[in-house]
Amino acid sequence: MKRFISLALAALLLLPVDVFAGKGGGGGRSFSGGGRSSFSPPRPSVRPSVAPRPSITPRPSVAPKPSVAPKPAAGRSFSGGSVVKPSPSPSKGNVSPSVKPKSVTIDMKAIRDQGTVQSREAYKASLNKGTTPKPSYTNSGGKTINIDPKDKKVESIRNMDSHKYSTRETRSTTIYKNYYNRPPLFNPGSNFADPFNMWFFMWLMEKSSNDRATWVYHHKDQMDPERYKQLVGKDAELEAKIRKLEKEGVKKDPNYTPAGIDPDLQYDDDFVDAAINPHKEVKSSSSDDESGGWGGFCCWSIVIILLVGVVIWAMFVLEIDFDDFN
Repeated sequence: MKRFISLALAALLLLPVDVFAGKGGGGGRSFSGGGRSSFSPPRPSVRPSVAPRPSITPRPSVAPKPSVAPKPAAGRSFSGGSVVKPSPSPSKGNVSPSVKPKSVTIDMKAIRDQGTVQSREAYKASLNKGTTPKPSYTNSGGKTINIDPKDKKVESIRNMDSHKYSTRETRSTTIYKNYYNRPPLFNPGSNFADPFNMWFFMWLMEKSSNDRATWVYHHKDQMDPERYKQLVGKDAELEAKIRKLEKEGVKKDPNYTPAGIDPDLQYDDDFVDAAINPHKEVKSSSSDDESGGWGGFCCWSIVIILLVGVVIWAMFVLEIDFDDFN
């Protein structure tokens, strides 16, 4: 019976750490071979070697008992048995890379009114592009505009590199600063349900009539009808030139951009931010992970240490012969 209990305890101690870790595989803590939990090589018995017990009533001679404290403390070794060392609490810096950070959506409208241009651009540079664009956004006039993720102009914006996105405000100011103090091009109070930048049209009106007609021809289907109507009222030749392009069968390009301007500056900030859908990666609290994988491991380690201590104490100090219970 003693030999059976000894072998059972040895098998229990040799179980993989992952059995007690609470979270297996990638969800828990990783442990190096250099050991937060150090187990000695397996040995055939917890007790020192004992001469074979003959099948007679008198007890055979037993090798001298090792000197053992009445109750083993955590981390203390016993001659002839396995050593279990309690693992120190993991530091926050040892979190496994498999713990994915949380992704937080950013309110870019609020960001635009904070700090300096440089601080805003530095902040935008730290953001990550969302996996998909937003399904819709609300423009500055309060209108909700839906976004088709398969739209060519949406794909064009999402293909823009992070540096272009973070420096958009500076690039926009460089192109449009001369128009900020001019009277508006469109009627006051106009609120168009399209993604275009109002400053872009002021820039476009200074180009040739052919350049204007070509741009409107390619983007007419994306423009708010009211915007198109007001634009025609300011350019008498516009509609005639558009009809000419239609008769020539020019294929429309939804991403057409006139020379001298970056493609994203044709669109307003609300549309660009919704297409990019920026997120901030925030590290999740390690408390949840510690209470799962790491906490479970520590609890089981304590249980094993106590179990080994009780059995050894009973066998060596109280000299209980478990065969007597058979």
